[in-house]
Parts: sequence; C-alpha cells; structure tokens
Amino acid sequence: MARRVVLQHVGRWSGRSAAIVIAILIGDRAGLDEEVERRLQEAGTYHVIAISGGNIAILAALILGGLRLLGAGHRVSAVAGILILGAYAFTVGGGGSVVRATLMAVLLLAAGLGDYRTAPLNALAVAGAVVLAATPLSLLDVGCALTFGATLGILVGGSRFLGRRASINGQQPPGASRQPAKPGSRPPPSQPAPWLRWPLALLMASICAELALFPVSAFSFSRVTFAGLLLNFAAIPLMTIVQVAGMLVIPLAAVHGGAASAAGWAAHAAAEGLISSAALVEWWPWLSYRLPPPHPLALVTYYASWAAWFALAALRRRRHSSKSVESSKSAKPVNQQPNKSSTQQLTMTVLIVLSGLWILVEPVTLLVPGVSGVLRVTFLDVGHADAVLVQLPDRRSLLVDTGGSLTGSSFDIGGRVLAPALWRLGTRRLDTLVLSHGDPDHVGGAASVIRDFQPREIWEGIPVPPNARLQALRRQAGEAGASWRTCLQGERGSFGEVSWRVWHPPPADWERQHVRNDDSIVLELRYGDVSVLLPGDIGRPVEQELAGLIPPAPLRVVKVPHHGSASSSSAAFVSALQPRVAVLSAGATTKVSDAALARYRDAGAALFRTDRDGAVILTTDGHTVTVRTFTGVTAVFGPG
Repeated sequence: MARRVVLQHVGRWSGRSAAIVIAILIGDRAGLDEEVERRLQEAGTYHVIAISGGNIAILAALILGGLRLLGAGHRVSAVAGILILGAYAFTVGGGGSVVRATLMAVLLLAAGLGDYRTAPLNALAVAGAVVLAATPLSLLDVGCALTFGATLGILVGGSRFLGRRASINGQQPPGASRQPAKPGSRPPPSQPAPWLRWPLALLMASICAELALFPVSAFSFSRVTFAGLLLNFAAIPLMTIVQVAGMLVIPLAAVHGGAASAAGWAAHAAAEGLISSAALVEWWPWLSYRLPPPHPLALVTYYASWAAWFALAALRRRRHSSKSVESSKSAKPVNQQPNKSSTQQLTMTVLIVLSGLWILVEPVTLLVPGVSGVLRVTFLDVGHADAVLVQLPDRRSLLVDTGGSLTGSSFDIGGRVLAPALWRLGTRRLDTLVLSHGDPDHVGGAASVIRDFQPREIWEGIPVPPNARLQALRRQAGEAGASWRTCLQGERGSFGEVSWRVWHPPPADWERQHVRNDDSIVLELRYGDVSVLLPGDIGRPVEQELAGLIPPAPLRVVKVPHHGSASSSSAAFVSALQPRVAVLSAGATTKVSDAALARYRDAGAALFRTDRDGAVILTTDGHTVTVRTFTGVTAVFGPG
C-alpha cells in the first residue's frame, strides 16, 4: 500500500523522485535509475537513500516526539518506540544495515527503560557483540564494517576534536573542572557561536567518519570520495525532508488527497535537490576517483597507528591528571619531565599520514606500471565478449575491446570486471584503447574504462554515425581529453620495439548505418619472431581477403575470430596463418563451432579457451611464448 500511495502522490510530480522516496522509506531500490545511483555513489551521498542509522534515528525521533506530544510517558514512549522500530525493520525486509541500526536504537531505548545510562562507546560495543553473536559472518561483511566504523569514528574522533570536556568513555577526567585555573595556564577553548555549532558538528562528524572509512572504501569499492564532506550539508537535511514528507503522504492520502499531493511535492522537491547536489563531482571531479585496492599492509598500518595514537593520548591525559593532583597537594610544583609518549605519538601521526597517502595514491602502479622488457598479452575472461590487454616492453599498454553483453545487461563490466583485472595486472592508465567495432559485447565496458583509465588515444575502424553508443563514447573521450582516431587498412607504427599494423578494414565506400562484424579492426602486433593477430569478429569473406595479405611469422598467436562461430575460421585463413597458439574468447552461452576449432588443432595450434581456462596470459621475449591460464596450465612455445 505504501508503494502505491507514494507512486500516486509523489510519482505525479516525478517517477524518479517517487523511486527515491520508496528507497528511503521501505528500502526498495529496484526502481532507481542507474544513472542516479552512479551519481550518488560518486558523490559519496548514496548512503542517504539506503535505510541505515540516519533513517532509523529520524524515525525514532518522530515516534518519541509524537508520543510525547500526545502525553505519553517516558516508559510508554520507549516501549512503543521499540515495537514500532521492530515492526518497521521487519516490514522493510530486515537487511543488514537495517538490523544493525534498529538494534542500536532498541538497545538505547531499552537502557532508558531501566534508567541505565552508559557511554555511547559501551552501547556500540554491546550492539557489535550482539550482531556478531547472532551472525558471526558479519565480521566479513563490508556493510557491517562501514556501519560500526563510521559510528566509532564519530564517537572517538568527535569527542576528541570537538573539544568536549567529557572523555570518550563518558567520565569526567580527574581534576578537569574541579581545579581553579593556574596563573599562566591556557584558557579553555572558546565555544563557537550558537549558529555555528550544528554545522561545525556535522562537518567534524563527516570528517571523522571519512577518516575512519576511506581505507575500507578504497579496499572494498576501489573508490575514494571526499565530496560527501561538503554535500552532507545538503544531503542529510534533504534526506530528512524526503523521509518526513514521504511518511506524511501515507496517512494524509486517507484524509485529503490534496494535502497528500502537497506533501508529495515537498518530497519530490527534496529528492530532486538531492540528485542535483551530486553535480558537485562533475564540477570538481578530483573529489571522487577510482583507484586500485591498497595493499592490506597499508590498511593495517593506518588503523594500528590510529589505535596507538589514541592509546598514547589517553596515557598522556592520565599522566597529566595525576601530576595535576600531585601538584595541588604539594607546596612545590611537580617537575614536568618530557616523556616518550609525545614522541611516540608524533611517530604514530607520521605513520598515519604516510599510510593514508599510500592508500589514497597507491603509488606502485603509478611509478612502475605494466611490464618491462617483455610483451604480455592477456585475454580476459569476460564471457561471450572480447577484452585483450596488451602490455608493452616499454611499460605502455593498450586495451583491445572492453567486453559487454549483446542482451543489453546493465552490469558494469568495465568498472566491475575490467578495472580490477587491469589494476591487478599493473595498469593504471591506458595509452591506447582500441574498439574493434561497435557491437555491445566489444564496447559495453568502454565508458567505465575511459572514466577509470583515461586513455590518451582511442582507435575505431569505420565510423557509424547513427550509432548512439559510439557517439556517446566519442563525446566522453573528448571530455576526458583523449584523441579519437580512425584506423584503417594499411596504417602502421610502433610502440618501441613492438610494431603494429592494421590489416582491415579498408576505407568505406558508403556511410554505415549499422555496426558490421566485417568492419572489425584486424590488428597485428610483432615483437621479434612473435606475431599476435587480433581479428575482431570478421567472417569468411574478410578472411579470404586477408589470407594472402598477412605475411608468415616464425611464431604466431591468433585470437579465434568471432568467438569461434561457424561463420569464421575458414580453412584457408587458418592454413595461411599457421598459428602455434589460438585463443578463444567465449562464455557459457557462446555457440562454438567444433568444426572451426578442429581446423586450428589440425594446423598444429594449441587451443586455449577463456570459458574453460579462465584468463589466458601470454608472455614473450620476442623468441618464445609462455602461456599461463587462470586454471594453472603453463605451456612454452618456440618458433616453428
């Protein structure tokens, strides 16, 4: 019913806004636009549309505030709050973040029922213990790490950096306020103006949460974003309006349709404001970026250094308090000897900064990218698609095709599969991106690759002006500063010791209206005695033309054209090339022609398949080729 009412009274203004309201109220994000999700994730404000601590806190405040206005007592309000929050968590599906946030709120309300007051850190520890006892695997859940990490960062960091007199365990430090100020001592920190306190508190909470979580985000999501530090000033109030107005729509719809539509408009306006705020990342893209996951040692160093820093800070406070008490009892001032803790704390600060910078920059792939002195060609396992990473002896790299799906899947293969694979192989930036042709299974991941790897140059074969996907990629390349190049038959050049040549396609004699397999770029790389031929999805007619053009090579590697279909890999083509190694890029749904593959075996070629062998990695020094597969197969091939 709630979904229907929201769609009626918020959806009348915008279907996109209604999807956001539904996501915030009941946790159903199925209706969210992919572009909206991507923008909020990059902006660091996606958390506001996922039911979590903020949403539960607002709901709890509304429940308790409403019951108090109705005259309910403290205990009645607490019991009602526990029951309503539990019912709400059950209604929205009881996801991990909902359970954790609801559990913390219920524990707090239950403690209030017994008039038991404790420090927030104690409540957090109890909630963590209960969650781990109920679901031990939560220890491996990144969502759990984000929830408790953010809360811990705010509690510990906020109490330290906001200058509160209370210690983080909720007790008054000995002698902190009971002693008169001594002559020459520093006055207590001045309090900010009242109108600055809440913005300052929000800023410091955001900073503390970010300091606690950016290593987890970098390691788990390969993304660091600092835009949320600013956008939270808009996102959190706007989320509050969306949630409150969205909740009001439901009861108002039963009383007065006009009032429900007015509340729906308020929710719509706040939702649109939330989406618009994410444009900050478009203006300042450096606030959010993707990077390779940091080494676990950097994470351990970062968090261990923070733990040691706070432990040393607590030790210094205890020592200072003890000396203050001793000094107050003695007629003579206690000699303040320098101690090791200050030096050790400075050391921890340096380690925090260095390990944090390492995580933010990940310098290894920047300073020592790719490979040196050898040519490495990796046929990535991307299902029924193509993606081949070529890493050159001079540490440059090019990617031929970017995978994708012919069925139009929304799965981001560029960001979710190719990016982690390229980072793992040591590539941080591409020198060249080659798009053999515009079929979705060859360019489906190109947008993410351009965004994450900033190629200096992009090659395409025969242009297809009506193709919206290719035109969008061309615009994106221009915005990213990459040059767009048309490569046709006869073009050649070199990457250091590796020469390259385009054997196909020839110049078009008419403007293409559709993408054609036979317009694929056929690219050959030569390094010493070794030739690597990447023929895209060409069919038999093109193979017949190329059979007499491509000269022989002492040791040739061929990617099987068109995923091993029956329309390619003609006998004349295979016989002319005489490959020693053939690699088929295929998936579980690929219809592979057994007859086509048999022709490679009959020609004496060793056949490797990504659907069975996983990723296939070829490394050559220009004389021999070593093949290693994800499944552990290793083979070495020499000339002829």
